[in-house]
Amino acid sequence: IQDFILDETRTSPKHAALFSINMLTGTRGGSSYSEGDYTAWLTSAGFKRIDRVRIPGPTNLMVGVRQPS
Repeated sequence: IQDFILDETRTSPKHAALFSINMLTGTRGGSSYSEGDYTAWLTSAGFKRIDRVRIPGPTNLMVGVRQPS
């Protein structure tokens, strides 16, 4: 998943917080989410070895591995 990822206080980094405000004003329930949010959702969906990967620019990646059943 590539996205603007907020810290757990949901107030930084600045670009992610501003994007969250933009999503909230432009959509019914839009927001940006924290690393903890993504980790919980990916874990619930059966993913393991979940990591945040920092890439150049304002967005980051959340990467998980899911074994086929």
